[in-house]
Amino acid sequence: MFEKNKLRMKFLFIVCLLLIGFISTPKFVNGLRNVKTDNLDPLEQVSDSCSDSETFIDESQNNFSETSDSASLEEMSFFTHKELNSTIEYSRTVFRNSFMNTIHPKSLIKVREDEKIEFILKYNDEFNLLNNEEFFTRHGVEVARKSNTNDLFILYVPIESAEGYYLNFIVEAQKIPGIEFVEPNFYYSKANFYPNDPYDYRQYAFAAEFMDMYKAWDVQLGSKSVLVAIVDTGIDFTHPDLSNQYLSLGLDFVNSDGDPFDDAGHGTQCAGTLAATINNGIGIAGIADVSIFAEKGLDEFGNGTAENLAASIDHAVTQGANIINLSWGGYGYSQLINDSVQNAIDAGVLVVAASGDDGLPDPYYPAALSRVFAVGAIDWNHNVPSFSNYGDWIDVCAPGMDIYTTLPGNSYGYV
Repeated sequence: MFEKNKLRMKFLFIVCLLLIGFISTPKFVNGLRNVKTDNLDPLEQVSDSCSDSETFIDESQNNFSETSDSASLEEMSFFTHKELNSTIEYSRTVFRNSFMNTIHPKSLIKVREDEKIEFILKYNDEFNLLNNEEFFTRHGVEVARKSNTNDLFILYVPIESAEGYYLNFIVEAQKIPGIEFVEPNFYYSKANFYPNDPYDYRQYAFAAEFMDMYKAWDVQLGSKSVLVAIVDTGIDFTHPDLSNQYLSLGLDFVNSDGDPFDDAGHGTQCAGTLAATINNGIGIAGIADVSIFAEKGLDEFGNGTAENLAASIDHAVTQGANIINLSWGGYGYSQLINDSVQNAIDAGVLVVAASGDDGLPDPYYPAALSRVFAVGAIDWNHNVPSFSNYGDWIDVCAPGMDIYTTLPGNSYGYV
């Protein structure tokens, strides 16, 4: 017998991240590549390359021409100001200056592959570029071009030079006659999409420090063409937050009929986390706007046999599932279930399974099967909680505590 995971819903968040990847546009993929997150070192080599532009100066007019185009948006890497400074042992005195106090820690700053930050220099008639050539050279600053407006230069300032960090350059530059100000060439973006689902505020995993779903939804909410099979206790497909996502494709292998209605609640919890209708003004928001269907292989107590669960997986494949969600498991290896899982993967299906909640390193099946995407849990502090199974067979961990989701009977709650 396989019994349901005590579920903390952890794997579902990763399923949905993968869903976003499954349906994402190239623009979104580029965004993931270029945006650094809080746990990455912004001094690491960035993923894209850009060539330095050789620059010539027209001494009479301070005009610039370039031998190559400036690096495009896709050829840059981006950091928040907080991330950039977290790796720098800067002078406390320098950092206290009034200019730096005006920069919000989440400001988006563009950084080139050679670790130079793009800056704007605003000047007036008192400023003469040639008279200050030594200053720029000493700080390793590249004067890339004159802006389309007549009183701006675009600079590339090293994060660190022989004269210290870029903060030192800012302070000294503002003392030069004719320079009105120097600041990063900040990047801005359209306002993030925020759904009108009233319980969205209870879904902490959507926040930037976890999944940053609001930024992902800015690109797209999902696609109904992505079909997810939830092999579980069934789904309450009458729930108003699920009915628009549900397709009648699955079967009830426990009761041998065509009605995989949820009589335990577990499958409905999974379904809501994954695919509750987004922006419909009620309840919660699922991770993605996808289509779902139920294959009922677990009974009203949350238990199921290898026979029924394997049959559920097989049928999901025949119905065209792109992703199969398995929120259950046990410590007994089943050749029957392995065969069904491997056949699904060979057919191009992504199979995701929970790692178990017993705090053990022992392989938990089907999550520990070859090519299955196994997911453990993290808590509010990004730590692996004591209940989550662990081991080198687990692929990733995701938010898995106090998840607010759909419950049978048009209700909601924490699981």
